[in-house]
Amino acid sequence: MRLPLALLTVAGLVAATAIAGQPGGSASQPANATPIALPQPAPTPAPIPVPDLPIVKKTELADGIIAEDMKIGEGFEVPEGGAVVCHYHGTLKEGGKKFDSSYERGEPIA
Repeated sequence: MRLPLALLTVAGLVAATAIAGQPGGSASQPANATPIALPQPAPTPAPIPVPDLPIVKKTELADGIIAEDMKIGEGFEVPEGGAVVCHYHGTLKEGGKKFDSSYERGEPIA
């Protein structure tokens, strides 16, 4: 009984080696198997230019932050504590050095 079992084991190993040695073959995957497509990362949005518009409203907020509106929206007013989606361009008050910009990332922030 042990001899037939040993022959089957050797025959299985030889067959697995023969399949793995064939081009495109593998012991665990048939040669005609379709490869699995992995998800690709979303493309990075392209930067957009910062608009060169006149300031229509300037508001000094807490901690010395100054909000300058270049365009007043035409929709509903956002209540205090509400949320918006918008583009922004952050510059330092002293010297005007840019520290952050949603325009450079090409997508607004919520």
